[in-house]
Amino acid sequence: MSFNYPAAWQLADASLESSSLANGTGTSLTDANGREVARLAHGDTNDWSTSGWLNTAPYKLLDSQPMPGLPVDPATPEQGTPRFVYVAMTSAANDGGPVQAGIGVTNRIGGQDGIGCVLDLAVAGPGALEFYSFGNRRPPGGPLWGLYNFRTMDEALAFSTTQAFKDLKAVITSLTVTRLY
Repeated sequence: MSFNYPAAWQLADASLESSSLANGTGTSLTDANGREVARLAHGDTNDWSTSGWLNTAPYKLLDSQPMPGLPVDPATPEQGTPRFVYVAMTSAANDGGPVQAGIGVTNRIGGQDGIGCVLDLAVAGPGALEFYSFGNRRPPGGPLWGLYNFRTMDEALAFSTTQAFKDLKAVITSLTVTRLY
């Protein structure tokens, strides 16, 4: 797995257990101010099928870009093509803030009725790759961390016009997978 990032940003120690999924590896990325902005992780997860539906709330897809070059599990075609997403949702139980936003890669299909699951952003990969996650939100089954919190949906949408958002989107959409572990 590889990705591009601005010269002033830095990778954290890839051996940090808190960055990975179970039985996998991970790394975190900090911006020029030393603030963690994203994590890349892969491995297995014990709550992929259930964690997302413990709490549901209205959501809005604020940005999306297909990433068809990323690998997926051929046994789960219903999950869809991987894509970059910026999703905001109103407060769900145990998730804090009036509006939370997640930025990352997913191949999960959101609720058709505008009601979605908690913002677990990950892709079901093929074979030994299992699951992988690259974004600002915890992978399913991983440690809870990193949400953007806003007072309103308009505030969340306005964030998508900032340089910080544009930089993070460029980093995440540069993800390539060249080896399937």
